[in-house]
Parts: sequence; C-alpha cells; structure tokens
Amino acid sequence: MHKEFNSKDQQQFAILSGDYNPMHVDALYARRAMFGSQVVHGINILLWTLDSWSRLRELDFSLTNLKVSFKKAVTIDTKIEVRVIREEERSVKMEVFDAGNVAMKVDFKWESGKSNLLYEKTNPNQDISKQIEEGDILNAKGALNVFCNPILFEEIYPSLNRYASVNQFASIIGSSKIIGMECPGLHSVYSSLNVEFNKIDALDQKLSYSVASFDERFNMVGIEASSNLMKMDILAFQRPKPFVQEKYEQVKQQVSDNDFQEVKALVVGGSRGVGEITAKLLAAGGAEVTITYYKGESDASKIVDEVIRLGGSIKMLKLNVLEKDFSISTLESLNIGYTHLYYFATPFIFSASKKKFSGKLFNKFNDYYINGFYNLISQMKQESLKAVLYPSTVALDEAPQEMKEYVLSKLAGEQLCEFLEKEMKGIVVYKPRLPRLATDQTMTLSYVENKNTLPEMLNHIKELNNLLKN
Repeated sequence: MHKEFNSKDQQQFAILSGDYNPMHVDALYARRAMFGSQVVHGINILLWTLDSWSRLRELDFSLTNLKVSFKKAVTIDTKIEVRVIREEERSVKMEVFDAGNVAMKVDFKWESGKSNLLYEKTNPNQDISKQIEEGDILNAKGALNVFCNPILFEEIYPSLNRYASVNQFASIIGSSKIIGMECPGLHSVYSSLNVEFNKIDALDQKLSYSVASFDERFNMVGIEASSNLMKMDILAFQRPKPFVQEKYEQVKQQVSDNDFQEVKALVVGGSRGVGEITAKLLAAGGAEVTITYYKGESDASKIVDEVIRLGGSIKMLKLNVLEKDFSISTLESLNIGYTHLYYFATPFIFSASKKKFSGKLFNKFNDYYINGFYNLISQMKQESLKAVLYPSTVALDEAPQEMKEYVLSKLAGEQLCEFLEKEMKGIVVYKPRLPRLATDQTMTLSYVENKNTLPEMLNHIKELNNLLKN
C-alpha cells in the first residue's frame, strides 16, 4: 500500500496529537530545518502502517508489544510504501520504504479482542514548542493529559478505529507531543519507540515522562514514559538549530565601500544561505543588488531591511526559476541592465539513496541547475551582462555514493557553462567548485566540518572580478 502525506494530513495529526512542532506544520520554517521540507510526524506514519495492516486482516486485536525505529525522515508529498516483511502467529514485522530506502521498521505482537473505550476530549489550543538547553536536558520531566478525539481518529485511521483498542494508541500519539513540544522540543527528531502494554481495560489519563540519558556525542536523548496502560522507552535527537548567516554589520567589516561599486548584481536564491552572504558582501562593497526569492519572502524582506538600514543598495524580486515563461513584469525586472548574475537556486540536496539511482531526483536537479539556469540567462539583457557566477561543488571530485544525481547534474551544469561562454561572446562564466559550506542545507545530527561561507564567497566574488579584468 502507498501513501503521500500532504499539508492537510500534517494539520490533522497536529490537532489529534497536540504536536505542532513547526518542522511538521510550518512550510517556511521547515525549509530552513535540516530536512528542507515539512517532515511527516513519525507516529502518524506508524499509525497509518498499523491501519493498513488491520484493513487487510479485518479482525479485532490489541497490542501486547510494539517496537518502532524511524530510519529516515519522510517529507510531505513523498510517496511511501508499506510492506509486511514477516508475519507469524500474532507477531508481525513491517517496513515502510521511501524511494527504495527503509524509512521505518515496525515489530509488534498482538492478541485477539479489543477494548471499546473511547476518549471524548480533544486537544487544547495550539502550543509553542519548548526549547530545552543542552545543560538542562537531563533534568527534564513532566506529565501530559492524554487526549484522543474519537471523530478525528476515526477519520484518519478508520480500520484501527474499527478493529483495534483505540485507548492503546492515545498515549502513543501523546509521545509525539512529548518529543515535538516538550523534550527535546523545538529542535527534535523522533528516533525510536519501544512499548510494553499492561493488561488493564481502562483509559489513560496522564502520560508521565523523564529523561533517562543524554549522549552529548550525538545529542541523543533517552526518555522513559508511562501511563496506566503502558511503559515506553523513547530515543530522540536534538537536531541543529536553523543556521543563521552573519549580520550585514559584520559583513561590512570584511570589504571596503567601493570594492564592488561598478557591479549591478542579480543574486538568484539570495534570501538565505550562500546567496544571502553573497548579496550582503556585494552590497557592502557598493554594488547595486537585487535578490530573488520564491517561497522565502519574509526572509528576503529581513535581508533588504537590514542592508538598507545600514546604507546598502538592495531590492527583492519574486522569481521561480522553474517557470518556463516569466511574466511581463518579471521580464522587465530581468532586463534592467544587470552586469553580474550569481545563481544559487537549488532544491534540497541530501535526499538520495546510496544504493539506487533516482531518475526523478536527477531530473529535479536538472530543472534547477540546467533548465532553470539556461532559461533565466536567456531572458536577461545580455548587452549589459558581463559575468556569471555558477557555483559547482567539490562533490564532483569526491563522488559520494549518496549524491550521484546531484553530482551528475552539477557536472552537466559545468559543461553548460562552457557552452554559454562560447555562445555569449564577452561574458565570463565562473564555475568554482565550492566546499561544504555552513548553511541550512549542510546541517546534520552528527558533527560534520562545514567551512565558513563568508570568506569563501568573498574570495570567489573577487576572483570573478579579476577574471573580468584579465
């Protein structure tokens, strides 16, 4: 069976569970988090998996033991598939796959019969996720009221509602709120769940939890939770906070006011990350800068306000490089005499499999790095355009297995740049292979060295200007 979770699914489960962590429900926040898009609640995927199994079996059951391991974050609008790996007498092993990768493993045991007890209360209004500092996490503990809206539960999981003991799932759903809202809270990733059920025919009223362990090497949190129906051992991670680039005031200290005063720059994808730093450096050096955004209007607006407040020249333009035909107003904006194009449009990079090549993902990268790039530059006023910076990557030299699609697309992009230089006489196209830089895209649960974006991009901006002079 297959499923694609969407934004409506996210909101429904948030209402059911009380887990409104913005990584799940806020598209703009999620694009800056480490997975690049809204992440489906792990417990929602778990219950959908159990619902799929119960739909096929059509028998009343109660769980006696449940083990779940979340292997890979699943983002919305991604097709996943559930498979029964092994089923013996009252013992089941299932796996959920995302593009051929195992996203979740589930082992459970069950017995015949179910409880018909139902909750009547609904979750309270939306809360804000807590932020627990690393030094305080070992002392974190608390208790939640257990809720389970029966109407909404039936709508989302109709087979579980018909065949299973719904009261068993109330605390499991509540564990999502513990992780996403309480501990670790805002910057969290649910990793695994192990549940032992008590044989009590009753409703859970309270779900208590306390931190049992914290591994600083991996920011891994062990949590013990319990209600009158079950005991749970939960593992979660504190994920990195969204990366914040240097403020414009700091950037201004790295350049002179007239270093780039003859530059009229279009910075595509300038609302965050490498594009943001590039735009700030250019403005600090006296350039006239226009940054483009597609979804991050608020991010772009903050950058514009910050730069203008301190005397820089910067504007913002909404632009979707995936559009084949730009509007008249966009075309007019692209033909106002830009001398330099800096192209940083990109999808989420780290989403591939080590084992399989994905044509769909390869085409997605091509849409940004080849089709979108070529279409954009073709629409610009080439009489004024002097230079293009097209960022490539050292991944072409390293060739990591899990980045096959990305590497091949960037390699094709480099070749396109060579064609463009021959096609558009007098325009310099600079394609530096950038190292792994500190941005939203490169955050990981374990430590990986990322270079400082500011000095790296300053060197490349200067190198492009030097190429123009030679």
